[in-house]
Amino acid sequence: MISCKRLFFLCILLLSSSFAWAVDNRELNEDHVQEKIIENLISGENLILSREYRAALKLFKQLQAQHPNSPAGYFGEMAVYEAQMLEREDFSLETKFLDAAKRGNKAVSYVLQRYQPNKWELMFVGSLKGLEGFIKARKRQWLRAYFLGAESRQTFNRIRQMDSKFTDADFGLGMYLYWRSVFAKKLNWLPFISDKRSEGIALIEKVAKHGRVAQRVATVNLAIIYLEEGRHKDAKKVATALVKEFPNN
Repeated sequence: MISCKRLFFLCILLLSSSFAWAVDNRELNEDHVQEKIIENLISGENLILSREYRAALKLFKQLQAQHPNSPAGYFGEMAVYEAQMLEREDFSLETKFLDAAKRGNKAVSYVLQRYQPNKWELMFVGSLKGLEGFIKARKRQWLRAYFLGAESRQTFNRIRQMDSKFTDADFGLGMYLYWRSVFAKKLNWLPFISDKRSEGIALIEKVAKHGRVAQRVATVNLAIIYLEEGRHKDAKKVATALVKEFPNN
């Protein structure tokens, strides 16, 4: 006959096993969900680079409906608007951009309140904050741009601490280091910021070669950065390869 003590320990063992199984099953499910989100982001990115903006917007809206607590869909929507505004060199879609950012920041808060956020979800958090900061910099709202950029950098550094081999996070860090240095150079009242353009470029080049979601975006930004640096031959080489892949861009 089983004693009460043995029965108690048996129950504890069964409960522990059930809890471990539930945790493993939840993690597997989260990984599956993240893979689907990543696939959609890559598809949307290709649509943007092909200048199929309506199709890209539709895809990101669907992503928001399917995963309202993920910043990914909102970031994608913001990227659609920003790509068109950069193309036109204006701020004609700023209201829509800011509305998407407002909705996206609710998802950001949800992710950051979790005990152990997924690395990819943090990647989307940092990307959203970085893109929001970029448009502020374009509008010369320097202080707001600086703080949003700092939030973005902190998020990407957090990812690197979790996984030093998470290459995509280097894109956000590289963009932050490069453009912060460029803007600081143009602003005499920010003399305390050191020039880290070379370090930023090296990180972006790394992502352009080995990144996953950020690989093509890093490549596009390299062409822009090479032009900014006066490296016209390098810019032409990168841009020529992109035009072959995306002839309508």
